[in-house]
Amino acid sequence: AIALAWLAAGLFLVMVGVITAGLLRAGRDEALDKADKQLRQLVAAAETDINRTLMGVDLELAGLPTLLLPAQITGGFDGEVAHQILAALQDRQLVFSDIALVDESGTTLTTGLAATRRTGPTLPPTLLAEVRAQPVPVLVVSEPLIGSASGERSLLLARAITMDGAPPLAAIAEVPAGTLLSVAASSAATAGLSLSIERDDGLVLLTQPPDDRVTGRRLAQPLSADAATGAVQALASRVDGSAAREASRPTLYPHLLIAASMSVLPLSWKLSLKVGRVPCTSRKCTKWIWSAKRRMVAGISAPISEKQPWQKVMPLQGLFTVSTRRWKFSTLRMIRPMPRNGDKG
Repeated sequence: AIALAWLAAGLFLVMVGVITAGLLRAGRDEALDKADKQLRQLVAAAETDINRTLMGVDLELAGLPTLLLPAQITGGFDGEVAHQILAALQDRQLVFSDIALVDESGTTLTTGLAATRRTGPTLPPTLLAEVRAQPVPVLVVSEPLIGSASGERSLLLARAITMDGAPPLAAIAEVPAGTLLSVAASSAATAGLSLSIERDDGLVLLTQPPDDRVTGRRLAQPLSADAATGAVQALASRVDGSAAREASRPTLYPHLLIAASMSVLPLSWKLSLKVGRVPCTSRKCTKWIWSAKRRMVAGISAPISEKQPWQKVMPLQGLFTVSTRRWKFSTLRMIRPMPRNGDKG
């Protein structure tokens, strides 16, 4: 009888182990599917939001020559009148914190904010050269920097403009990072997901949540416009090499891409399955299995007089039903809580 009991106990443990492994695998697959869905939704929402913001600023900069017509004078334009026009333009929008006109030498001619008219924006060394190198005026995005107007991490969006009687100019708008990545700071972003704006040469412009480890740094594995289809890929993280899942999309502007990623490691630790009504993680399930084994063996080996009422039924029935303090477990399902003495029902 004891040998039969041990055999049945072993079969029970094997069956519980197989069921537990299947539940853990199914739960992990479900968690990954949910994470993939969140990544696709986040990168799609970020693509729409960022494209709208960049296009809005680009149209404002491209329309400056027409807007500044009242400030034109012989040989150039009136700086004071141009400042008033730019200040009025800035007051009518909430995207950029300052706007400036800069000549080819980097001299600030006028700005939208009165406080920055003397100093002007802080320009990266290569920004004006990139603007002049464009055969057709297009929007150029600078490296990340601390904005002189906002005092926070920002990007400078520059575009070449031409005005009659004036030297070649560059219109520059300072856009804070929080404005470009507002969608990642909203309820659309879930804990554990990260969003980044990158160039196709691997330069990370902005991240949300902010990550100083990669912002302003060129990654060894840059994003590819051909692979930026929005599909989720399981790959090694381009930052630290850990397992991750990533989805990327291109923007309307060449050389700018968006990536949403999530580390896979937290899933294995935070994975929580529900067996019946009780959450069961891998460690809890392991402890429960060994506890069940000890209780079954003790119940079968004990004399009849010392057995619990539920253990006095058929010998094999006690092997497949385990009772702990309040919960009654079954191999296939978990039955409702057993009432304690004095409990109703």
